[in-house]
Amino acid sequence: MIITVKYGAKQEAVFNPECWNYTLLESIRDQCKCYDTDIELSDPNGNVKHLRDNPYRYASEALDDREVCVLLKVDCNQEGETSYQPLLDDTDAITDKFLEQLHSKVDDKNIMKKRNQKKTVLNGIKVKTPKARSNGKLSAR
Repeated sequence: MIITVKYGAKQEAVFNPECWNYTLLESIRDQCKCYDTDIELSDPNGNVKHLRDNPYRYASEALDDREVCVLLKVDCNQEGETSYQPLLDDTDAITDKFLEQLHSKVDDKNIMKKRNQKKTVLNGIKVKTPKARSNGKLSAR
């Protein structure tokens, strides 16, 4: 099983996704020389794969054999909102439709994050914490 990651100025690199998501992303980061960058993958339509959300899950569960992916830079602001920027310089692949799809999924995810958090004050500092489940128990941390 292999995947192709597109990045840079129309560059491509081949990877074996038969490993943990964390391991695959580290390998991609090294080979694509994105050393100090948080990265993620999307399909050619702008659908984010969310490999970072489950670092110890096998990447082959989220990726298909011979799938082509686009390398993304991940930015998180102070409110915990995530945004993605393609690290591929190819106007044929990175279209307005791709960017629209990429940003629409980010907006949906950020809305859900905000709904699932509440603010608590600890020693005079506001801290966001998970809401209690409907059964009254807090989720495991």
